[in-house]
Amino acid sequence: MFALGLSIPTQSQNPAPQPEPSAITGNTPYTNAQKDAYYISLLKDRQDSQSLLQSKWRDYRSYPLLDLAYRLLAEGRTEDALRELDELLKQDPDHLVARWQKVQLLIGLNRPLAAIDQLETLQTLAPAFSRGYLSLGHLQMLTGEYAEAFDDFRLAIETGKLLPSDREEALAGAAEAAIKLGKTKEALHALNILRELGAATPRQRLIRADLLRNFNQLEEARSEWDELSKLDNAPRTQRTAILNEAFLLLEQGKDEDAYRLLLRGEMNGLFTGRQSSALEQRTFARALSAAALNSGHLDELLAFLLPGRIDLLGLSTRVQLAYALVKKGSSAEAEMALLTADGRILDTKASGPEEAANYYLALADIAIRAGDDARAVTAGRLLIKLTRSPEYGLQLSKVALANGWETQAINALVELRAITQFTDRQKSPEAWVELLQTLSDLARRAGDLDLANEVLKEAEALMPNWRITAKRGQVALLSNKHRIASAVLQDALARAKRARAAGAFNENDKKAYARLLFDLAAVSATNEDWTSTLDYLIADWKLQPDPTLVLPAYLMLKESTAKNITANMWLNYVFAYTNTANLTIESKEMYAASFLSLARLLKTEDQPEEAQRMYRQSLRLNPAVETRLEAAYLALQLNHPRRALMLVQKLDQTKNIDAIMAIKCEAYRSLGRNLEALACAQEEALAQPASADKHLTLASLYLRLGDRDKARQELQQAYELSPSLATANQLGFLYQQLGEIEEAEEWFEESFEEHDDQTAGMALLFINLRQMDYPQAEKLLAELDPAKLSQEQMAGYYAARAQLTLHKGDQSYEALESALDDFRRARAISSTPDNRFSVVQVLFQLDQLQEAEAEYEQLPPSDKNNPATLALGGYLARAQGDYDLAITRFEHSLHEKPDQANLEEDLAYTYLAAYENKKAAEMFRKRIHALNQQHLDIYGQDKLERFQRQLRILEIPISFLFFDGASPSRQDEEDFAGAILGIPSSSPFGSLEVAWRPPVIGYQNGRVFEIIARAQWLNERYSFRPNPDTYQTIVGLRFKPFMTQNLKIGLERFFKGGSITEDNWLGRVLWSFTTGNDFLPLYDMYSGEPIDKEPYVSLYVEGGRFFENEKTILFYGDGRLGYTFRLDPNLILSPFAYSIGSGNWNSQTSAVAIEAGLGASLKWRGWYTETYGDLLQLEVFGRVGHEVLNTDDSQTSRVLLGLQANF
Repeated sequence: MFALGLSIPTQSQNPAPQPEPSAITGNTPYTNAQKDAYYISLLKDRQDSQSLLQSKWRDYRSYPLLDLAYRLLAEGRTEDALRELDELLKQDPDHLVARWQKVQLLIGLNRPLAAIDQLETLQTLAPAFSRGYLSLGHLQMLTGEYAEAFDDFRLAIETGKLLPSDREEALAGAAEAAIKLGKTKEALHALNILRELGAATPRQRLIRADLLRNFNQLEEARSEWDELSKLDNAPRTQRTAILNEAFLLLEQGKDEDAYRLLLRGEMNGLFTGRQSSALEQRTFARALSAAALNSGHLDELLAFLLPGRIDLLGLSTRVQLAYALVKKGSSAEAEMALLTADGRILDTKASGPEEAANYYLALADIAIRAGDDARAVTAGRLLIKLTRSPEYGLQLSKVALANGWETQAINALVELRAITQFTDRQKSPEAWVELLQTLSDLARRAGDLDLANEVLKEAEALMPNWRITAKRGQVALLSNKHRIASAVLQDALARAKRARAAGAFNENDKKAYARLLFDLAAVSATNEDWTSTLDYLIADWKLQPDPTLVLPAYLMLKESTAKNITANMWLNYVFAYTNTANLTIESKEMYAASFLSLARLLKTEDQPEEAQRMYRQSLRLNPAVETRLEAAYLALQLNHPRRALMLVQKLDQTKNIDAIMAIKCEAYRSLGRNLEALACAQEEALAQPASADKHLTLASLYLRLGDRDKARQELQQAYELSPSLATANQLGFLYQQLGEIEEAEEWFEESFEEHDDQTAGMALLFINLRQMDYPQAEKLLAELDPAKLSQEQMAGYYAARAQLTLHKGDQSYEALESALDDFRRARAISSTPDNRFSVVQVLFQLDQLQEAEAEYEQLPPSDKNNPATLALGGYLARAQGDYDLAITRFEHSLHEKPDQANLEEDLAYTYLAAYENKKAAEMFRKRIHALNQQHLDIYGQDKLERFQRQLRILEIPISFLFFDGASPSRQDEEDFAGAILGIPSSSPFGSLEVAWRPPVIGYQNGRVFEIIARAQWLNERYSFRPNPDTYQTIVGLRFKPFMTQNLKIGLERFFKGGSITEDNWLGRVLWSFTTGNDFLPLYDMYSGEPIDKEPYVSLYVEGGRFFENEKTILFYGDGRLGYTFRLDPNLILSPFAYSIGSGNWNSQTSAVAIEAGLGASLKWRGWYTETYGDLLQLEVFGRVGHEVLNTDDSQTSRVLLGLQANF
């Protein structure tokens, strides 16, 4: 098939199945039988053209065999019929009808070669039989003999008598054969005839249109395609015509027309559904993509490709689509356009090497843009593996470099270098030298100087060149290999001089030579050969005066230690050149820029006078506005306000107004002309009342003068004229300074909501945190965009999030851990006192005491003078048991900030823990005095009474306890255990006890040591009258070893008094627990509301043993359960149920008794002092119970009335 010049084959070039030679095509009124009869009649006429006698004789002889052959064919016995015809032709070789029938039969039996032999014989006998040529042409086409076929079709047309339909068939055959032979002109001629006859099929018309296009008859081709695209009954032809015309339009650059044409086909449904083949759909998709992309219909194309049609596109089209998406700003979508639906790299086996290479290069580029580094690396490796080309390697490296991925730019070249040998590189040395030098430059930038040097050596081996040698010298210089650098650079210099002398020096060589001289100067400077340094720099300058050399040469010579070589010598040389040379305007600007850079450098090095000199030189060459303004600012810095004014007065006063105004005002202020400073700003504001900048400048001046109200007015006016983020923020902060928080919030909300300003958002966040509006703060935190925050703001963001986490998490362990992470992040960014404090505090709350202490110790001294930090350090030390350190820190904190009530209270208890009772008492006294001056709520009242109670313990070491009881009940021996122990038991007895705590050891943070003296007696039944026979005195010691548990150990000496008493030693151990029946204020633990009752629970257990005489063992236990009712602040009633158990055991007695019953206690307090509170308590109680166990089996009721006084 001939080539149509299309990049994608068209449907018309796909050959249709060949019709069998016997087929009759075309619209004809004849049936096949009529046509056969017609052509047989022609043969018979030819055959009968001989003598009549011979014709009759032939009919007579052939009829039986011919008739038999016909009958055998009718019966389907083809082979038998063929034998009969052979027999007939054997007898009569010139029998044309029989031979024709044999030809038809052989064709039917698919024996084309045999049929061809018979036809050639037939045509020899009847050369004017055109139908035979037609069949012969078809058979030659079947056997691939296209030249013979073409001749046969031509003879069929030119010879004899053909029916119209067969003539059309011969024309079609001739056209097809001509196409096979590449005779496109003859093919087009035949197809034109068919088209004129109206007999061309749609397929033939498609072929004709392609031929017209090949012969550059484009308008006729388009006309044919246009007509074919409208054939409603031939959708395949329509599709092919549309595609062919579209490709022509694309070639002609008529992308919009091509797009509209293809879109029409799509809208008509020609390329959707099952009726279009995969090839057609693929071709259509590629054509539509090219047209859409070239004509700017990207969005419509994406909509078309969305249902999965992107797989129909070729690699080149996909690449084009991807870059269109990149241009649109959709790098991720662009990458997906170059991948399969499941995200894999496309198969490139069916594509050409160049197309595949361009695909891999594009994929690498777009993957980098999309942030898919792994995909980019894979695509790059595939490209390198496919091409092994330095050109593509450089392209890949440049792509990576253009996207800021320097590492991959190096790796791509390194990988390509690793898979090639020296012999490979010799095939294209120039490209490889360029690649190796590029790799060297990249490696040098990345700091891999060894690689940079190694690849330069390889480049030099490929193409020796002094420029490459010079680069090697640069690398050695950067590697601090000064000797090697000097040798290599000197070698390069010698070779460069020879090349220069030979005249082989272009502009690039000149630049490289200048750089070589500069590098030699650098080596000389390193070797402290300052004379050579200056010589090389001057030689460089003479070769090519370069403004960019001014600054680096100055920096080099600035390090000179030689007295006769200074940086100023270089500057004087350059100054002399610039002052005398006839410089162009462009050169002057460049030199001025160099002096400006040098001025800025000198300014940073705190050499303002030298900087001023450079500014003057820069201004002389090019009086740029920027330079003049900077020089004016420097003049102000050098306290030359008049020069500053002079500099800005030469500027256009209508431009750079803010800067000029700032300089003028600063100059006025420096000169003591404050009113002028303000007046200049006011004047500008009046001159341009609609200028927001003028009002901003005026506001700034008012702020500097401390007039915030006027500054606020100017800022508001500026915002009205030109709403801006900066002004809104400035107003927010100003209102905040003025204490008008609501107004400040409004301005910050304006900035945050309208301009998405994160600074304003952060300000709002901290305002809400200070106001403890945590829901709003949490909402603001969620709206902030961390990606837009500065480092300092991120620190605040983390700190705020930590505070919200602690609030929301209710100080849970998880919340504390999360908050600690955020505080540490904040501290890592901005180590402010607050952030440092918060880290220590949260560690303390997490009970990570050692880590918290380590963090505290690392705090700077300024933090350790902060009262809050010192207090935190005190709590931390106290938690670790180091009370002395805690006291030191607490005292230091109170010294820095005396008004810390809670800390004073905690210090008082810390003094107790450190056994410093006097200091503790002093602090409690101080707090009691302060609380007495206040109107206290119930919490304060509770605190006051506890402090008074603690102070009583610390400062009143003596206490008195009196008890007297009466009972009508019988007294048994076992009931005396409580009386002996001095406990208000069921035994009616009286007791008076004095306890004294000695200094130092008497009270140590809840641990108590007492010396007691007690007188006790039994009362007579039914009365409070003492029984004189029972009177006895006791002295002893009592020790409470634990701080929180009321466990006491005692040793007492009993002295004989009454007749039934005796001298003896008693050892005793007691433990008790009581809640309720107390005068402390009552309030609900959850709501804090006052209440008038609370549960009363009391447990008392004691055991003792006498050490002399009978050595009696005593036991007593008492339990109470009831409620305490507050009748009055100084009067409480506590009804209760009780149970008492007691027992005596010795060699003569074993007695146990248990009773249970009900009782009530009425307690009053009085003798109030502001310092110690109430010093006296009186209690009246009664109990009524019954024994539930008695070892003498005589249970009895128990009644007891008692009175107790406590001082």
